[in-house]
Amino acid sequence: MRTVLGTVIALTVSAAATLAQPYYPPHQRGYEPQYPPPQPQPHLQQQRLMPVYRLFSGGSGDHVYVNNTDEVNFATGQGYTLESTPFYVEADWQPGFVPLYRYYTGHGHVYTTDGRFGGPGINREGVLGYVARRQVRGSVPLYDWYNAQADQHLYTLDPRGERAPGFQYVGTVGYVFPPQ
Repeated sequence: MRTVLGTVIALTVSAAATLAQPYYPPHQRGYEPQYPPPQPQPHLQQQRLMPVYRLFSGGSGDHVYVNNTDEVNFATGQGYTLESTPFYVEADWQPGFVPLYRYYTGHGHVYTTDGRFGGPGINREGVLGYVARRQVRGSVPLYDWYNAQADQHLYTLDPRGERAPGFQYVGTVGYVFPPQ
C-alpha cells in the first residue's frame, strides 16, 4: 500500500508542477509557452476584485500598473500620466489563482506570475493582485506585448496590442476581469 500511495502522490505532485509553471517573458532565459488552451472553469469563491490603474511615463516609455490611489498619486508626482483602469484582479488568493508580481528592471516594469523572476538590477516591487491560471467565468486574457528596441512591456486586454507601434505579442500572462 505504501508503494501505491507514494506513486499516486508522485503523480499528483508531477501534474501540479506542470500546471503551476510560471509565465516568463520570451526575452528571458528559459522561456517556453506556459499555458494550455484555456478551458472556462466555474469561479465558485466569493470575488473581491480590485481595480488596476495604468500609468505612462512619456520620458521613459514605461507603463506602470498599480492597485491603489496612493500609488497613482505617487506615480503622477513622478511624471507618470494616468491612462485608464484597464482591468481588475482578485484582491485575495483563491484556488486556481496565482500572484501577479511587479518587477522593476531599471528600464521599466515587468509583470509575471514567476516569483523567482530576476537577475542583476531587477527588483521585485510586490504583488499587484491575483490572476487566474485558466479562464474562469467573467475573465478575459491579459496579453503581454513587448517592444525590444525600447525594452518596454504593454499589458492589455486587446489581442491586437492596442496597435502600439514596435510592440510584438509575447503571450498571455493570466486571466483578469474587464472593467464593468
